[in-house]
Amino acid sequence: MKIMPHITFRFAFGGCASKSESLTKLREFLHHNEWLPSDNDYDTTLLSYHTDDTGDCEVILKRRPEYTLDELADMFFNDIIKTKEIIWTKVLYDSHVENIVGKYAGAYLLRQTSDLSDLKENDEVIVLIRK
Repeated sequence: MKIMPHITFRFAFGGCASKSESLTKLREFLHHNEWLPSDNDYDTTLLSYHTDDTGDCEVILKRRPEYTLDELADMFFNDIIKTKEIIWTKVLYDSHVENIVGKYAGAYLLRQTSDLSDLKENDEVIVLIRK
C-alpha cells in the first residue's frame, strides 16, 4: 500500500462543543479561504477533513501540482492564524511542517506532549494557542 504524501492539521473553533457545530464552522472556514470549491463540500484532489465528537477538527492536505506541500502547509496555517475563532492548532510533524514547527512550537514548550528536540514523524506538535 502506497501512502500519499500529506500534511495533517488539527484544530478547534471556540464555542463549538459538538461534531455538527464544528463541521459547519470547518466547512465555512474551508469555503471562505477557498480550500473547497464554493459549490461543493468535497475536493478529494486537495484534502480530506472531519470533526470528532468533542468538536475538534482535522484537515489533511494532499499534494497539488501547482504547489509544494511546504507551500500548502504555510498557506493553510496563514489562514488559520487569520481566523480568530480558531483557539488552538496542532500539526503532525513531518518535513513539510518543519518551518511552522520551528517558528511557532517553542512558544508552547510547557504544553507540548512531544519532545521538540527529538521529533519523529507524526508526533503531534502544538503551533498555536489563543487565550
